[in-house]
Amino acid sequence: MKKLIAAWLLPLLLLAGCAPQAETSVVQPDDTGSPVYTDWSKLTPYEGGSCILTDDKAPVEVLGMRVLDELIGDELNYYKDELRTGGLSALIGN
Repeated sequence: MKKLIAAWLLPLLLLAGCAPQAETSVVQPDDTGSPVYTDWSKLTPYEGGSCILTDDKAPVEVLGMRVLDELIGDELNYYKDELRTGGLSALIGN
């Protein structure tokens, strides 16, 4: 197993060392002395479409919420049944 890991890790390390250096650029500050400059003329207003991209509407999130609701519901049903059959003492263990 160690040989397999080494066989994959060594080429990756070698390739990482051969990667070209990232180019750096110097940002000149504007008149206010801030190094951040925004060209407001290039911005466009956002126009929303029909897609809803919030997490609580995403299909995987909705599915997850349904599963959690079912799990919680099952547990609540268990405790409701215990309360009906044994009363409060069945829930607190006396």
